[in-house]
Amino acid sequence: MVKYAYPNSRLVIFAKAPVPGQVKTRMSPVLSPQQSVELHQRLVSHAVHVAKSSQLAPVVLYVSDEHPFWTTFSDVLIKRQ
Repeated sequence: MVKYAYPNSRLVIFAKAPVPGQVKTRMSPVLSPQQSVELHQRLVSHAVHVAKSSQLAPVVLYVSDEHPFWTTFSDVLIKRQ
């Protein structure tokens, strides 16, 4: 069990579903839609990892839509925005 510095608080992260053409669109034309999705997934994963490893408070990931990518975060509470 993780001991949090602020167990009654929550660290909240908001994320869009990683759908081609809907994330990191300003990176076009440098990145393709699929590369933009991969970048988005890496950035979300990094944010979740940093938040969890801080051990400040439990992490809640608020997502825009259902997506299989969210299953990679089994140890984080996931809620729809």
